[in-house]
Amino acid sequence: MKFVELKSSLNNVKNAYFILGKDSYLRNSAQKLIENACVKSLPDFNINSFDNENFDITKILDICQSMPLCDNRRVVIIKNITLDKTSVDMILKYLQKQNNYCCLLFVKEELSTNEKPLLNFCETVDCNYLDEKIIEKIIAKKLQEKLIKSDIYTIKCLISYCNYNLSKINLELEKLIAYVGEGGILKKNHIELMVVKDVEYSIFELSNAVLEKNGEVAFKVLTYMIENGESIQNMFGLLLSSFRRLFFARTSNLSNTELAKHLEVKEYAIKLARNKKLSATKLKEILELGSKLDFQIRKGEITDKNAIYTFISNSILI
Repeated sequence: MKFVELKSSLNNVKNAYFILGKDSYLRNSAQKLIENACVKSLPDFNINSFDNENFDITKILDICQSMPLCDNRRVVIIKNITLDKTSVDMILKYLQKQNNYCCLLFVKEELSTNEKPLLNFCETVDCNYLDEKIIEKIIAKKLQEKLIKSDIYTIKCLISYCNYNLSKINLELEKLIAYVGEGGILKKNHIELMVVKDVEYSIFELSNAVLEKNGEVAFKVLTYMIENGESIQNMFGLLLSSFRRLFFARTSNLSNTELAKHLEVKEYAIKLARNKKLSATKLKEILELGSKLDFQIRKGEITDKNAIYTFISNSILI
């Protein structure tokens, strides 16, 4: 199920959940919703959390099989752990005869191959980035609580700068609310002044500038990223990935959803890419240039910094 469906489903709590997705804010929120649905009286006694520091599969399963204290259920959380095959086999054995007084939660960003058999016994909660319209409503509600006025273009700017990541949006929103003050007006220039752009958003801006042959904007974005401490090696890889995505969007017959899944990106990124009228030949030349420079970096013939400047300068000329 999607995260937005979770709350309404908790009148019938399942015995096991896999909370998966890239947005840590949503993962933590889903965990809290399930905890609150299960444990009303004694959370210190009836909620047990395990991570890499205290992971002990035997102890975990012993707790899962015990009764809660003065509550309907106990909650056992296995968080941000990649389970080995032995642990998975032991958990599978428990899940086949699970305790109805225990809710077992697996909370992590991505599923490993070993863990896939567990999905047969768990309800999955999708905590990947939310749809833009839903995020807009969440932001608008938070601003309304502080009597702060804004407009949809400012809200969309914040979402774009944070690359749809609700964890980052909430952190930035706290700063912005403190800056404009209760009853104030949040404007787009406040976003531009206060919010550090997500690296993927900056890469999107950079690739756009290259395709529009706007060297001034391209190097301005690049300088901004370097000054904000981004790794040049990482930027170069992300820039190549951006052009690769554009190339696939231009040449593939897959649907937006299918291609997004294949490339492991958000669907809106494919929609944006397909809205651009681009030459497949030009994109292919840019990718070939990037591959050549990447090979030269690996051979030690050129530095990361020279490579990315060369790539941008020459791609603008293609």
